Amino acid sequence: MLKKQTNFLVVLLLSFVFIFMSYAVIPYLKKPLPKITGTVVRGTGQTSQYGYPTANMKINKKLEPGVYTGECHYGKVTIYNEDNFKAKCHIHKFNSDILGETLTISKVRFKEPFPENEY
Repeated sequence: MLKKQTNFLVVLLLSFVFIFMSYAVIPYLKKPLPKITGTVVRGTGQTSQYGYPTANMKINKKLEPGVYTGECHYGKVTIYNEDNFKAKCHIHKFNSDILGETLTISKVRFKEPFPENEY
């Protein structure tokens, strides 16, 4: 009977250690998410016509073409990138003129590539 209790306690302890490691330690061992910084420049206004104003930026890092997500001090950001060192950044629930300001977007994550053109 004592051996069964000991085995149960060992399994319980190992389970606790695994859960603790996965929630408390492993996230700090991950590589930090990149930041991009750039100056907001005037764009064509094309996305504003559809209700999605963007902060067009000349950025300091090259990003692969696609859609990214991130955060800035104004809120959550969706980043549309198709050119080297240029990005269109839609800041959710934000509609102010920040032309000429330096914008830093942190926690940048790749969301999806552009769809392949099947035509």
